Amino acid sequence: MGSDSTLGQLHQAVQALFGWADSRPHRFVLRGHSLGGSATAGASPWLGAEVPLSEFKLLAKEKFFYDCGFDHVNVPVWRHEIRFEAALASDRERLPHCIGGVGGPPLEQTGSPQELSNLADLFTPQFVLNQLTELVDRGSSDAELAQHMRHLHPRPNCQDGRGGANGSGVRTRTPFERLHGLILGGFVPSAVYALVHFEAAAHPIFWVMILGGLAYSAISVFHWAKSAFHMWVKAVGFVLLLEGMVTFSNERWLGLTGLVLLVTINGISAAVALQAEG
Repeated sequence: MGSDSTLGQLHQAVQALFGWADSRPHRFVLRGHSLGGSATAGASPWLGAEVPLSEFKLLAKEKFFYDCGFDHVNVPVWRHEIRFEAALASDRERLPHCIGGVGGPPLEQTGSPQELSNLADLFTPQFVLNQLTELVDRGSSDAELAQHMRHLHPRPNCQDGRGGANGSGVRTRTPFERLHGLILGGFVPSAVYALVHFEAAAHPIFWVMILGGLAYSAISVFHWAKSAFHMWVKAVGFVLLLEGMVTFSNERWLGLTGLVLLVTINGISAAVALQAEG
């Protein structure tokens, strides 16, 4: 997208990318504000769809959200994360374009992610073949065929090395494997707490391990906080406060509270990372 592109044009690009017909309310959520959306989507009226993207002065890797469809006020059916990768040299002759992707878009009229997941069981190779046969028999145009094929994705064969036991192409994680991720991620802050408060005074060399553990934890906590607060400055402050509590607080309850938060954040982050690797 060009820096002079507006929120409205970004909305149109997303709609075209997903093959949607712009039939549902939408909004953008940037730095905690709802912007440039439909009147029914709770977007701020003072910042409309004609605002250029350059006005927001986005930082590299900064994220914001594109919400579409609302079951209730301010509760979107679909939330898409958009990340600003980098600012490139201007090329006014170049139109917005997609540089890559995996999988198919969600169906626009699907009522929820769970409903879409339930529909996935219908998309067998036989179902796709029957649908395409019907379209050809009706004399559908190339454009109509292309539009329908965007949403026809047969499930991969479980024998190809990528399919899981459910044949959906996503390997199903067991509760034991998720627990493994929680333990791996939660061990580091627990070890840091123990070394700081019970070992470091007698063995100063342990501070090398403590600093390594704090650095490991800081990365997970920073990404978690940045997603929650939408500002890197707040995320840095949260990391310093939380890890400072665990490391230096003489109040036992305060240090243990920080430890619980660190174990939770790092444990969940490790479990989610393992899930994604599957």
